[in-house]
Amino acid sequence: MPDGAAGAISADVAGEWAFKQGMAEEVVTALKAYWSQTAGPAATPWANRAASRLFTVTHNEFLADHIDEALARVNLDLIGVLAAEQNTILAYWDAERTTSRLALTQAQIVKAYKKAEYTHDQAISLLEEKGMTPADAETRLAIA
Repeated sequence: MPDGAAGAISADVAGEWAFKQGMAEEVVTALKAYWSQTAGPAATPWANRAASRLFTVTHNEFLADHIDEALARVNLDLIGVLAAEQNTILAYWDAERTTSRLALTQAQIVKAYKKAEYTHDQAISLLEEKGMTPADAETRLAIA
């Protein structure tokens, strides 16, 4: 059995038992070869968590224009993202950043309300979508 497996029996013992159960010799030989392989890398839950966090932070900072493509690639390299996949990821992030910029800010909503481009109810609804409470949205429009 490979390192890191249950380890109750060796590959040789497992092969012997498989042969005694009537498996063909060539099947037992193939199974023993498989069971004798060394284990893959040990689980790294904390490193995986850190890599996931770095990916998320890189994504958020890239969208906010706080880091450029070069630094994003450095971080993606660090967590093991292949160059071809980085190109795809960055293309998605560029599209996401462009789309996010098209959304109105709270200030833009208030300005459009003052120009009568939105009704009071529309402006309140849009401000609530931006995370404001109804009372805060009312106050924001009142001081506009």
